[in-house]
Amino acid sequence: MNNKSNEKTEMIYENENSSAALESVDSSALSPTSPEPTTVEESSSALEENSDRTVGELDSLRAEVEQLKALLAQKEQERSETIKEIEDFHRLFPDISLREIPRKVLEQRERGGLPLNAAYALYERELQIERARADAINQSNASKSAGPAGINTASEYFSADEVRKMTPQQVHENFSKIRASMKTWNTR
Repeated sequence: MNNKSNEKTEMIYENENSSAALESVDSSALSPTSPEPTTVEESSSALEENSDRTVGELDSLRAEVEQLKALLAQKEQERSETIKEIEDFHRLFPDISLREIPRKVLEQRERGGLPLNAAYALYERELQIERARADAINQSNASKSAGPAGINTASEYFSADEVRKMTPQQVHENFSKIRASMKTWNTR
């Protein structure tokens, strides 16, 4: 029995030695490298700091998302208005492509806040007024002019020989010019 009791005693010592050895191992080797809060209050305040920062970041991200959604909705509204404006323009001016629209019209549209079709209609009206003004000036100048110059134009002056070679119908058509020409026949 002595032997059995010795074996039990040795086993107890071995277990005690193993426990002591485990306890003597450096606890820092088993723990993570970052220092952990030692009290519950410290742990709680660290969590609150992280959650406050996270909540703040989430709130700012939510606000930014809402701003982006509003901007996207605004851009979509502008796009649909532009499409409608182009459709209206093509309905009123079917023969004009968008590439043919002068830059002046586009600038006037932007400056005046006018729809494209209104800006183009103003442009066309200004062109009509310019053409009418130019036509009026041309007519006024033509009435003051001595007549056209160049080849194949009727002469304002007829010589006596030219009149003798005319048919009676030509004399009748040019009678006033012939009478004006007759005044110069004696002086020549």
